[in-house]
Amino acid sequence: MPVTTWRRPVLAPVYALVTAFVVAVGLGLATGAPSSAATLRIEQTDPELTGSLIEIRDQAGAVAVGELSAQGTYELPDKARGRTVCLRLPARWHVTAPPMTGECTAAPLPDRPNADFPVTVSKDGRVRVEFTGSQGDQVAALLAQTTVSVTPVESGPPDASGVYQPRTDLTGKTVCVTPPLGWTVRTPRTERRDTERCLTSAVTNPHDDITFTLDQGGR
Repeated sequence: MPVTTWRRPVLAPVYALVTAFVVAVGLGLATGAPSSAATLRIEQTDPELTGSLIEIRDQAGAVAVGELSAQGTYELPDKARGRTVCLRLPARWHVTAPPMTGECTAAPLPDRPNADFPVTVSKDGRVRVEFTGSQGDQVAALLAQTTVSVTPVESGPPDASGVYQPRTDLTGKTVCVTPPLGWTVRTPRTERRDTERCLTSAVTNPHDDITFTLDQGGR
């Protein structure tokens, strides 16, 4: 009996390749071809940012919620396109680009697929006051007599841990401390301005912490 063309052994490899191709195409049509997802990416990320809450919102509220990875990334779902992104960062961190309204982007994400979304963040510097040789209740009493000022915009006492968190950008500002009576600043280098001891130069990097270490003796 003659062998039908599609069963001829010599053509078996060709049939196998064709069959595999048809199956692959069929699966692709059924499941959808994979595509590279758009990614929200934090430029110059920091371990403190890992796990920060991310929400995709529209006028009705959150449509997707996720967390920032240890690599500073978050894979944006398709539903993010044309909606706003909100980031809840740790204290002292804030978004510097793109423009934000509170915790959320001022403008919606681009309404196109695979458009990555870079985000730039920065960490606010803080002022710390330390007293050498003092502990416990004595430190609390000394802090209550101490004032930190950011000339010429704000001033106030440090908190119970000795930290004063400025409410304004420190760039170009002069930071001063008014120590308790009988105490003087050992470091960093300062100059006297009435009862204040002020840094000898304006702040150039607003993200660096400033620590005033005070010793007993003088004012």
